Amino acid sequence: MLMQESQKLKMNLDYERKLEFLERSDKTNASKLRGLYQKKKKTLNQEDYLAILRSNLNIEEHHLCLVNCLISLFRTNDLGYEFVTVDPFSDSEEGFSQKNFDILFSNYRSEKAKILLIEIKGSCSRIGSNLSDFEEKKKIYHANIQIFEKKIVGEEISNVDFVLGVTTSDKDEILRHIKNNNLDLKELIIWSIDPFNRKVIEIYQSENHSEEIKKRRLHNDQSLDPLLKGLNFNLINNIDFTTKSHIIAILKYFYLQIMNKIKGNKKIGEPYIFSIDLIKAIIEDNPATKNLKKEEQEKFYNLIYKKGIYYNIFSKQSSTELKLNYLQNPFNIGEILINKYVKLKMEEDAQKLALEEFLGENLDLQKTLFN
Repeated sequence: MLMQESQKLKMNLDYERKLEFLERSDKTNASKLRGLYQKKKKTLNQEDYLAILRSNLNIEEHHLCLVNCLISLFRTNDLGYEFVTVDPFSDSEEGFSQKNFDILFSNYRSEKAKILLIEIKGSCSRIGSNLSDFEEKKKIYHANIQIFEKKIVGEEISNVDFVLGVTTSDKDEILRHIKNNNLDLKELIIWSIDPFNRKVIEIYQSENHSEEIKKRRLHNDQSLDPLLKGLNFNLINNIDFTTKSHIIAILKYFYLQIMNKIKGNKKIGEPYIFSIDLIKAIIEDNPATKNLKKEEQEKFYNLIYKKGIYYNIFSKQSSTELKLNYLQNPFNIGEILINKYVKLKMEEDAQKLALEEFLGENLDLQKTLFN
């Protein structure tokens, strides 16, 4: 997500820098590029953008609900497993950030840690691709196990269970897919998550688990027996976003957190000015980001700072202070961000399309503009 947002800003700057250069050196072509931008913008449909965005946000919200179901399950029952972090591969080491499980749980009650690495699929519309992606994540773990032990779990790991969590509505289809395609899937456990009836049930374990692996499985521990029978859990809002969440969900969370933390000291009509250290404090306290390495937390802070200003929910007051905007209707910040996002996305897409067409028609200018 960090990379995607950086690329969007880069594309926006590419257009603006090239237009600025043409304004100084070739006003005719500058006018032509601006005209192409206006033309492309008129071809884009705002309602289409809104529909796609709302659909993506709904999918993400459903996914987060399933993540919170499992975190609540382990937090509200004495099963011996601690929630460690979401996105456990959010590490700067080579390969870690490319593929990521959703949740890491660990049992520290023995000399060596036993862990659960869980991937949540809110929809299995591409089962083959989902399973291939799951296999890739397992390979990354096995290739980096020493880094994982030292920097993420903090102990030597005696056993790992790889769990694919799916919704109850998808369980039959994924089991059918595995059977019909005679898939030889190693180290795969599948849990069916039912957030409405508040139950989690194990529905699959690879038949080719070795006897040694079966003996070491977490689920042979007596404390986890109730889980396999469908243990009820309480839905507690543990995670409001992950590092992979949509920028709108992240900014909405930070906006409301900042407002709630400073409003007690403000009089009606007084501007909400706050220190940038408050953003850093929220990152260090939030369960989705507090376990990130310092350099990763710094990257996340830079994202919040830059995108908050870009979306105008913050205004820069000084090198150390920001002002919170939209205080006339703060609890509508989600809709404000959605409309702002769509407006900026349409501008970015129109700029990209205009620049591509302009460069395609002006081959002699390509080298100059790229330089």
